[in-house]
Amino acid sequence: GDEGRENNEQFSILLEQLIKRIANKLPDPQKSANQLSNFTKIGDPQLYKLIKDCMDSQSDYKTVKKSQKEALKKIEQVSSSLYETFLIILRRISLTIINKDLIPLLMHKMNTIMSIDSISQTNENKSTNENNDKDSVSQNNNSESTSQNNKNNENESINQQNSNMVKAAHDLLKEISLRFPALYRSHIGELTQLLAEDANELLIEDSLEALSQFSKKYPNETPQDSICKRRLIKYALEGSQQQAKYAAIVLGQMHDKYQIFTGLLRKIVPNLSHDSPNLLSHLSVLSELALYSSSKYEEESEAITEFIIKELIYTNRYQ
Repeated sequence: GDEGRENNEQFSILLEQLIKRIANKLPDPQKSANQLSNFTKIGDPQLYKLIKDCMDSQSDYKTVKKSQKEALKKIEQVSSSLYETFLIILRRISLTIINKDLIPLLMHKMNTIMSIDSISQTNENKSTNENNDKDSVSQNNNSESTSQNNKNNENESINQQNSNMVKAAHDLLKEISLRFPALYRSHIGELTQLLAEDANELLIEDSLEALSQFSKKYPNETPQDSICKRRLIKYALEGSQQQAKYAAIVLGQMHDKYQIFTGLLRKIVPNLSHDSPNLLSHLSVLSELALYSSSKYEEESEAITEFIIKELIYTNRYQ
């Protein structure tokens, strides 16, 4: 009927717009547009699934590579003229470098390196103290001094390399959190477990940021268990500014967020003080609370505003 024809026309318009958008990002837009248009007429469900698997956030590395190879093979069999264009497309969309297998590797690498660095620093301090004790009794000879200097230089070089690796892993995890939060879907349990372990502060921050970005993107998949909730509340109250902010974002996606935020308000607002070591963290939590539960925030907004104006702005201005 007329409705069916209208739907078909709308679909054709949307498809044409999509083809044009993709083609404009390829080396030869006009040629690519024609080939993409021809591709839509193939109608091969298996081929479509292979391409989908290439960019599925839940596909592991082996699945992505296998699907990519089979998709290209199938495209070449169906229409060899499409091969060159789809070789470029599949290379761009396939999650071969960043995929779900990379997440635990990065987290493990960060945790391991920073644990080793912590032990090395302890041993280095111990060695330094021992050498100082020896110096107070007798002067070390030149060969011993040179050997110690070489060892110190070697340790500094290793520490710098480790620091660079940790920074790279941290930056990559942050980028994944911002751009591909779906990659964390199969690692939510690991992320929440890290919050309970004696992990380094940077890794905890990365875990909280990943959880916050994932929860914002997929609120219905936010972990709701009581253990995770207690850990998040702890970081909202006692964590660093960034940790508190990310924890509050996750709490803002929970089913009982109003009850949680009521409890946070009762603990934070009466204890607001410019001398508090957790002031910045608590202000970060309050800002997220205003965003995710404005009605609860309004209940204490007068006291919060008064504190900010009188205790922070006014006091700092006239000191």
